[in-house]
Amino acid sequence: MKPTFHAYRFLHSLGEEMLHQSAGIAISRHRANGKITALLYHYPSEFRDAPHSAPTPEEAQQTLATGSARVFEITLNDLSAGAAFELETVDDEHGWAIPAWKAMGSPPVLDRKQTEILREAARDTARQVLRVDAAGTLQVRLTAGPWAMLRLRQI
Repeated sequence: MKPTFHAYRFLHSLGEEMLHQSAGIAISRHRANGKITALLYHYPSEFRDAPHSAPTPEEAQQTLATGSARVFEITLNDLSAGAAFELETVDDEHGWAIPAWKAMGSPPVLDRKQTEILREAARDTARQVLRVDAAGTLQVRLTAGPWAMLRLRQI
């Protein structure tokens, strides 16, 4: 599982009604239940011509290490007080198997245990739950490293 899998998974979870869209931000609502889902992504502007896929793990790591962090600030209003939102992050430390593969010595052939370790590393996105305040507002300020993807979804 590569970060691209998570990107498609995040995109698939967006709602049918687009509430806001700008550079690196898409906020939507699901028609069936009214829940909000936001997708945030940091594709560094200085690297618009970077390849969508790196041919080697080393080149992928080098690309991930390039660029500066970005701060996202989102305010959602008129929500139910106490409503829960899950924030899920995919970045160079979460949801990517290459660091775990390197930590095991970059074996060219994997045994079953190593394969399972890499599968788990690929699934291991960072997750936390955020709550709407008593006034019905969710304010989020996030710093995302280069190439990070974040999904904020009402649960």
